[in-house]
Amino acid sequence: MSGPVPSLPTRGDAVLTNLRLVDGVDPRPQDGLAIVIRDGVIVEIVPEADAVGIDLGGVFVTPGLINMHTHFSLSLPGAGGDAVSALDAHGLALYMADGARRTLLSGVTTVRCVAEKGGADFALTPRDRSRDRHPLDRHGRADVRQVRVSLGLQTDKEPGAYAGLAGLAEELGFDGVSVFSDLRYRPPIAALLEMAAVTSRIRLGCACWNPYTLHPYEIAGQFAAVDAASAGRAYLGLAKGSWLEAIGLEAPKPIAHLRDAIGVVQTLLAGEGRGYAGAAFRVEPGERLRYPVERPRAPILIGSWGPLGMALAGEFSDEIKVGGSANPAMVGVVRKRLQRGLDRAGRTSDAVDVVLGAVTRAGKSRCTWMWWPRWIRRSTCRPTSCPRSVRASPTATTRVRAGSSREMCSTCSRSRAPRMTSPRTRSG
Repeated sequence: MSGPVPSLPTRGDAVLTNLRLVDGVDPRPQDGLAIVIRDGVIVEIVPEADAVGIDLGGVFVTPGLINMHTHFSLSLPGAGGDAVSALDAHGLALYMADGARRTLLSGVTTVRCVAEKGGADFALTPRDRSRDRHPLDRHGRADVRQVRVSLGLQTDKEPGAYAGLAGLAEELGFDGVSVFSDLRYRPPIAALLEMAAVTSRIRLGCACWNPYTLHPYEIAGQFAAVDAASAGRAYLGLAKGSWLEAIGLEAPKPIAHLRDAIGVVQTLLAGEGRGYAGAAFRVEPGERLRYPVERPRAPILIGSWGPLGMALAGEFSDEIKVGGSANPAMVGVVRKRLQRGLDRAGRTSDAVDVVLGAVTRAGKSRCTWMWWPRWIRRSTCRPTSCPRSVRASPTATTRVRAGSSREMCSTCSRSRAPRMTSPRTRSG
């Protein structure tokens, strides 16, 4: 084999060529064959002469390996074992899940976990994302096994920085990367195109564009550019925006503007020339984009806290985002508010996914403080780095009571006074 193995799709259809197949039956590698994949499943082995697809460069391809004795939560003597032993249930679950992920990436698809803590069990299978439609279990609680995790980035970085961040996010197994469209920061389109050029799996999108600072015609064009550059991995986020009066803009009738923005975008992408007549925006019949688009419909995400915005999402969108919250109890509230729009459009209860946008900031050390302010409307929470670098843990941040005057790091038990920051001016 010469050169690296190309990046392979994790869903959809593909044909793999220029490989040496070891099937476990024939003792010798088989050449001249191609593997046909349909919807992420191997369905056929065909002669390579009959196939055109992804050139693997002569690598060996084998069935998944089986590890009959492994531990994802083993605590050996020493500092590393002590750190594992100190993890709580949530931290241990994430630690073990990361071990399972790395095992799967190494080619081991079946494992037998021996004497794991709490009798934990793992099925090492690539996730069927078409089934990730129910973020609640049968008790109405968040089911973390089906939660997709994405990163949201501010557009305050220099050109070239986003490619490295997106590549790292894809390598670490994140499901997507979003960028914001906040006032006074760079427009999101450049960052999105940069990330699309270096990734092959993760979803990309803006959370969110708003139809007051950017006309829906322009939003449709920018989405189409990102969707084409990413081979159909883009989504389109819309919100009414905030604090637009700082640049002299009014935001009247936000629900009508959001509804018509969706209508204009989808009409232009469909390319049928049927036109759209809305109260806020319109497209004349016969008007079409003069360039090809990757998909004739954009997956829509609406950002809203209000019941009317959520009802609109139930009627027209694929996702609803609640910004600034990681509270799983919000999912039930959102579901109830979506139902009005779902009923109006005749859609099923699982037609819209719920997105919670948790505001975080990575510190330079592995331990991070988070201050939760007393008055969310008057100040924003900003983490600060702990001076004592210790093992990363999902429990390293403790939420303190509202109004508390100090922060506490639960890993190293150090505290300090919180930092006050002014509100960030947002448009999306």
